[in-house]
Amino acid sequence: MTPLHAHTALFGVYGMLGIGLVLFCLRGLKPDLVWNEGSVGALTLAWFVVGLWFRPQRRPVLQKAA
Repeated sequence: MTPLHAHTALFGVYGMLGIGLVLFCLRGLKPDLVWNEGSVGALTLAWFVVGLWFRPQRRPVLQKAA
């Protein structure tokens, strides 16, 4: 494990929990507002794809010939 992997994993877990909590609270604050579920789903999918595209790549370690 590298420190980069640990930090990106923590951001992924707590970042998604934080975004979910914010959306949950906003829906509670504005119950009469009509939420467009389609755009939220499309935006979620788009950010998921962006996250997969920019994820840290594991590079193979080249071994010296003995």
